Amino acid sequence: MSIENRTEAAAKNVEGKVQAAAGEVSGNSGDKVAGNAKQVESDVRNGAEDLKDDAKNAGDTIKQKAGELKDKVGNALNDAKENIADGARDVKANAQNMMDDAKAKANDMK
Repeated sequence: MSIENRTEAAAKNVEGKVQAAAGEVSGNSGDKVAGNAKQVESDVRNGAEDLKDDAKNAGDTIKQKAGELKDKVGNALNDAKENIADGARDVKANAQNMMDDAKAKANDMK
């Protein structure tokens, strides 16, 4: 949000109100219309600043969510690596046990 743009919009709004009021009092419809136009311009400027703020906030939210997603994916990958390593250790241990059992049975057959 640009404080300068918001300040300019507020000043334009006040200027428009004064001009419209002066036109109303003096009966000058040109001043009244011009004052109302300045007030509309002020509203448009504020609306533009609101859009800028919304876009910035959306960008910040996207950055935050992207960071959170990156962390979650990283954690999931680490968990998967640990699970694979645990599984490989289990397979190795089972294979070793089977080999030991086979050797013991072979020795028993002698």
